[in-house]
Amino acid sequence: MQPSKALVEDLTLEGLFITKLEMIEDTEWPKRMQDYGYTNKQRAFVERSLAKKRELFEFKNHPDWKTLISDPKNDIEMFSRTSTRGLTCLRATGHLDYSPKIVWLTLCSGIKYRQMYDKNIDESSTITKEAPNLYVMYQKSKSMMVINARDFIIVNFMSQVSFLCY
Repeated sequence: MQPSKALVEDLTLEGLFITKLEMIEDTEWPKRMQDYGYTNKQRAFVERSLAKKRELFEFKNHPDWKTLISDPKNDIEMFSRTSTRGLTCLRATGHLDYSPKIVWLTLCSGIKYRQMYDKNIDESSTITKEAPNLYVMYQKSKSMMVINARDFIIVNFMSQVSFLCY
């Protein structure tokens, strides 16, 4: 299923400069950074992001996930695991009628859509594009009961991998 033309235009016009994501393997980044003259700051962002991506995939592939929900009728499974930092993490699988790339661009990169599905977000915006596929974003949560609003700076590194089924 293809996204609506309006959605694609919104994502492109929103200042995110996202017109496509390139398939770049981790081993290709050093040559890319050299060929395109990345600054030291851009190189540092990419290198830290690649390290975090590797950490995420190691965490995701660990066998200690516990099944919370298994619903074959609706094609949904949900798992939980505690991270080495002591945080409870959730992972879910299921069928979507849209490509993973469009879902990702809409939910995570489509700033103006963020408040439509995340009721705890008061404000969000793109601060800067540091390098191709690498954005620095701002997000402010809403105050909740006895917890004050929180500010977050998020480094959004988009690196498409050859398999998109996690």
